[in-house]
Amino acid sequence: MKPQAKSLQTLVEEQCKKWEIEGVKRGRDSRKPVITVSRQAGSMGRAVAKKISDETGMPVYGVSIIKRVAEDAGVRETVVRSLDEKSRSWLEEIIASWEGRDNIVADEFHRALVRVIGTIGRHGNAIILGRAGAFILPSSNNFRVRFIAPLSQRIGSFVREFKLSPEEAEKRIHTVDADRKEFVKTHFGADIDDPIHYDLVINGDSISPGEAVGIIRAALALNRKA
Repeated sequence: MKPQAKSLQTLVEEQCKKWEIEGVKRGRDSRKPVITVSRQAGSMGRAVAKKISDETGMPVYGVSIIKRVAEDAGVRETVVRSLDEKSRSWLEEIIASWEGRDNIVADEFHRALVRVIGTIGRHGNAIILGRAGAFILPSSNNFRVRFIAPLSQRIGSFVREFKLSPEEAEKRIHTVDADRKEFVKTHFGADIDDPIHYDLVINGDSISPGEAVGIIRAALALNRKA
């Protein structure tokens, strides 16, 4: 679901058709869980999400595409219409549960974001990268993974990816981490760094992306059997 030459509306409509076909094949009430990926800036979360997607065929919904869909009312409505009546009720329950909590800002974008991620979560069999997916979806169909890594390692990653000096990389990392932390705190009243919010926390200091993929897939398989 990457925005290229096709319009956002076309991409969403194509995905909705895939959801409909997948739902018919496996039955509406046998949805597969989603993997929600939270990460420190410069850790290997995005690379691992892509590798899992390549190996399993699970689509990755990144920050930019989710944000664009949430901001476009027409496209967002197309996404929500892909749900059956029972699933829409489930989605409204999620929204109501968040809006009823103290110290949580339920602005228009927040509600739209919950609708988009909630819809993806209800269909299942997907990877949600960022945008507080771990805090939006119920734990019953949400395998929540958090990636961390030493600052020196993350600086090196930013230097290579963005062609920055180490000083510039460190400054950007702190900014990104602070923005993500504030977003989750403001909209969900939670601390993004608290491990209690995740089923699995992976430290890139001693685990390679390939090993991380294996750990996640093994843990997810065990989780389904539980």
